[in-house]
Amino acid sequence: IEETSAADSWVQPCDTHCPRSPYYCLQCCQAHQYNGGAAACHGGRCMCRI
Repeated sequence: IEETSAADSWVQPCDTHCPRSPYYCLQCCQAHQYNGGAAACHGGRCMCRI
């Protein structure tokens, strides 16, 4: 079971990239002004680092 940290925010519009394309999940996060430099697919959810 993967844990998401408190600094990670679920960005629903970016879910289209998950779970197949974590790189584009990250790109989508950056496009939404999440500048933490980290993003990951947690199942079908794209989680962005704030």
